[in-house]
Amino acid sequence: MKKKSKLPGERLPRRLLGLGISTAVIVSILIAGIVYFEGIKGAYRQDIQGIQKTFRSLSRNAGMIENTKLQRVDYFKKSFFMDFPPRYSFSAANFIRRLSLVTGKDIRLGKLEIKPGGQDFSFVLTGSIASGNNIAAQGIFNRFSRELKEFEDMIDVSFSTAKANAGNNPGGRPAEARTGDQVELYFTVNGEIDLE
Repeated sequence: MKKKSKLPGERLPRRLLGLGISTAVIVSILIAGIVYFEGIKGAYRQDIQGIQKTFRSLSRNAGMIENTKLQRVDYFKKSFFMDFPPRYSFSAANFIRRLSLVTGKDIRLGKLEIKPGGQDFSFVLTGSIASGNNIAAQGIFNRFSRELKEFEDMIDVSFSTAKANAGNNPGGRPAEARTGDQVELYFTVNGEIDLE
C-alpha cells in the first residue's frame, strides 16, 4: 500500500503552530530582557539621584568648608609665628646653659652662631683647647664631644679639629716639642637641635 502524500494545505497549520510558539518564546525573552534592563536602569537612576542630592548639599556648603579651611590655616600660621619666638628663645637659652655645664676650664669657646629653622635650629661653635700635649688635648675634646652628643634634643652633630701649626708659634718649632709650652687644639662643631 502506498502512503498518501500530504497536501500543502495540511502542513500549513503545523507550521503556523511552530511559528506561533517560536514567536511567543522570542517575544517573551525580549519582554523579560526589557524588564530586566529597565530594573537596572531604574537602580542606576536612583544611584545618580542620590549622588546628585549629595553633590547639591555639598555644593551649598562648599563656601563654608573653604572658609573653615582658610580659618584653620590662618590659626596655624598665627600660632606658629606667636609660639615660635618663645620656643626658639627657650631652646637656644637652654642649649647655651647646657653647653656651659659641659665646657671645662681647659676649653675656650670662641664663637657661637645659632640659626633658626622650621622646627629646629642649627648652630656653629668654634673654640680651642689648651693642654700640655696633643694626647691630653684630644682627650679633653673627646670628652666634650661625647657630652654634646648626649644632649637629648640633639638631632645631628659633627666635629672638626685642627692642631695649631708651627707657624703660629714663636721660634717655628712644633708646640708639643717645646718644653713648658701648651698645645692649642682648635675645633668647630656643627649641629642641629630640636625645639623643645
